[in-house]
Amino acid sequence: DIGKNKAEVSLPRIASLNRNVQIEVLEGPVTAESLDGFSLVICSDKLFGECVRVNDACRERGIAFIMTQARGVFSNTFVDFGLEFEVVDTDGENPLQAMVSSISQEHPATVTTLDEARHGFSDGDEVELSEVQGMAELNDLGPLKVKVTGPYTFQLDIDATKFGAYTSGGYAKQVKRPAKMA
Repeated sequence: DIGKNKAEVSLPRIASLNRNVQIEVLEGPVTAESLDGFSLVICSDKLFGECVRVNDACRERGIAFIMTQARGVFSNTFVDFGLEFEVVDTDGENPLQAMVSSISQEHPATVTTLDEARHGFSDGDEVELSEVQGMAELNDLGPLKVKVTGPYTFQLDIDATKFGAYTSGGYAKQVKRPAKMA
């Protein structure tokens, strides 16, 4: 692939990452009008000034922009997703999951996790419960907000007084929500 156009060489590899995304190589000079219809433009190994011009045109049209340059053993990457953009995963970590050892029949319901591992949740996190025995009403109920009360306990703002009594089992899994970044 040495000496070949990097965009042409990269196209099939990038396209294989997600077959539901249309990938194209823009041939010829890049004009503001030629960018219409794109949601992301990647500028690779162009002169810096041309990349700035393309980024300005992308920003005017609300198109995400990534610039990459490689010079020998050195490289740089610049990302401009605009003044505000949505991030699907704010920290890149796998969702937290904890095994449940008890759930109180109170309002709010207090969830206690097994002593071997801290749950790791933070105030405001959302969790979904599954495989809970006895208090089955909580299974797949949907995301519930967490209020941390200790390393092995947290509360859910739900009235569990009319639910069946917890008997055993269950998992609390963190739900990650897309967030707007500015």
